[in-house]
Amino acid sequence: MQMCFKNLIFVCVVVWASAQCFSQEGESKGELTESEKLIQASLKRYKLYRDNEAEPLKPLVVLSWNNPVAGSIQKCQSVLFIGNGQAKAAACIWMSSSNQLYHEFGPICRGRLRGELDGNEVWAFEPGSRVFKKVPKAEAPAADRRLRLRQMKQLIGRFSATELRNRQGEAARVELRLLAKPLYRYEKESTVILDGAVFCFADTTDPEALVIIEAVRNGDKLSWEYAFARRTTLPVEGHLDGETVWSTDQVGYDAFNQIRYR
Repeated sequence: MQMCFKNLIFVCVVVWASAQCFSQEGESKGELTESEKLIQASLKRYKLYRDNEAEPLKPLVVLSWNNPVAGSIQKCQSVLFIGNGQAKAAACIWMSSSNQLYHEFGPICRGRLRGELDGNEVWAFEPGSRVFKKVPKAEAPAADRRLRLRQMKQLIGRFSATELRNRQGEAARVELRLLAKPLYRYEKESTVILDGAVFCFADTTDPEALVIIEAVRNGDKLSWEYAFARRTTLPVEGHLDGETVWSTDQVGYDAFNQIRYR
């Protein structure tokens, strides 16, 4: 992976919040909790751009979750950033037990991405930061959009993901759970990408790894390609048909850098 701005792969932004702020969480249905309000307010400070496009990507909340085992007891959110009907970047926004709000960004597309905080560029992912590979032994993408969704659901069944340490830092194999529905199905096609979807492997409901499956044009031929994307500081392996095809570093903090603001 190549990365500019001090070789960052993900950017975590930590927002300190007082414990008192979260003692009055909303209980009624439909009412935003204080943590959700803080998440929404902080997310407005970011703008993500693809390549040299002037229009920023649109944030879309695709999953609400918590993970008490990991210390995330407040309601947390996973966000995808959408450009021209396709997912281009991902962010997890989660609250620690000490009421710190973390933003963790990462690319899920082939091209260049840049991120701004309060109008200042704070990171950029260069082309090739996310590597896609062909799905072996897969039939060509169908012409019908409904059939392609069925194909993608069949393909993701060939994948699995495993964390190699538990929350106490001990060596362990924790099998992650594939969420039943994709987090996002592409809404539009482009010159290269005909279709796609973002799938999630989770610990409880906490997203730990993503798998992006895309129907890709190469001349007059169509094929399925995939990429894994990390969503945790724990080391993770990704498997296809039982074989390891992707893994992360053992420590995890090589993939996360924290920029703190109040």
